Amino acid sequence: MLKHPEFRAGTVDIDSFLRAVPDIPLKPFIEEFARAYNVPYDWMNEDLCKSSSFSIRLLQRTVVYKVLYNCVELRIVPDADQLCMKAIAGRDKDIKDIRNLAKSLRAVGFSYSDFVTTMQLIYGPNAMTLVKKSSMSVLKRYLI
Repeated sequence: MLKHPEFRAGTVDIDSFLRAVPDIPLKPFIEEFARAYNVPYDWMNEDLCKSSSFSIRLLQRTVVYKVLYNCVELRIVPDADQLCMKAIAGRDKDIKDIRNLAKSLRAVGFSYSDFVTTMQLIYGPNAMTLVKKSSMSVLKRYLI
C-alpha cells in the first residue's frame, strides 16, 4: 500500500523481506528511512514471511520502487499481486484495500479472470481455495 497512500490514512509498518548484502550494515539505512519518511524506527515488519499470503514467488515479481543511498533497493509487488495477498489475508482492514485495488485495476482493464490467473501464478493451481469469503464478495463486485 506504499504506492497508494490515497487508499488509507496511514500505516505503522511496511511488510518486508530482507536480503542482507555481506559487509553492508542495514541498521543505518533503516533508521535514516524512518527519519526521512517520519515512520517509527521499527517500521519493517518481517512477519509477512510467516503469513498465509506470503509466497516465495512474490519475490521474483517485485519491482524497484526506490533506491536508497545508491545501494538499497526498496521493492514492491505489483498491484495485482498486492490484491491477491490482501484477498488471502481477508482481514477486516484488508477489505477496503481490496475494494480500492480492485477498482484501480479494473480501470486499467484488469478482470476477475486476470485475478484468478495471477493467484495461480503466485500460489499454484489451487490458489483460489485460499481466498477468504469476505474477500471474494468484494472481488466479484468490482472485477466482474
